[in-house]
Amino acid sequence: INANTTSGFNVEMGGRWNHHSAYGNNFVYSINPSYLFHEQYKVFVNVSSAYKTPTLYQLYSEYGNKKLLPEMASTAEAGIQAFSKNKKNNARITYFNRDVKDVILFFTDPITYNSKYINQDKQKDHGLELETSFSINKKCSMKMFYNFVDGKITTLNNGNDTSYFNLIRRPKNTIGIT
Repeated sequence: INANTTSGFNVEMGGRWNHHSAYGNNFVYSINPSYLFHEQYKVFVNVSSAYKTPTLYQLYSEYGNKKLLPEMASTAEAGIQAFSKNKKNNARITYFNRDVKDVILFFTDPITYNSKYINQDKQKDHGLELETSFSINKKCSMKMFYNFVDGKITTLNNGNDTSYFNLIRRPKNTIGIT
């Protein structure tokens, strides 16, 4: 569903239901309201959900677990975007917060060394995105961005929840220019 009003209020909403014989029913949604002020400033929010199914390897390999559940995520973000009067330049700032449950991980029993994939952890991420673009002339433009992301995983360790930073393959700060 997409609705645009002449007053500047817009909303997009959608959902999808999937049924799978191995991991059951999953419903995802997205709700994206925004408001455009004076044709130059937009305030927006996005609330959405997602899921990631286990891979065939995670289900059926020698380490597989046919009882794995999909990872389920919910995300909320909010931001402001500004446009120049000629619409050739803009800047945007967005804050996001994401929660994932039933994170799939590779587990090795420290006593028997038996290994398999399991659902166990909870992941919580948050961050900030800054983006800007400039039209230099009709054939040339420049885009710049900065991203900050931080997160922690909470896992069961000896019967207690333990949280730690785990985004080791993703930098906390990213900058780019095109």
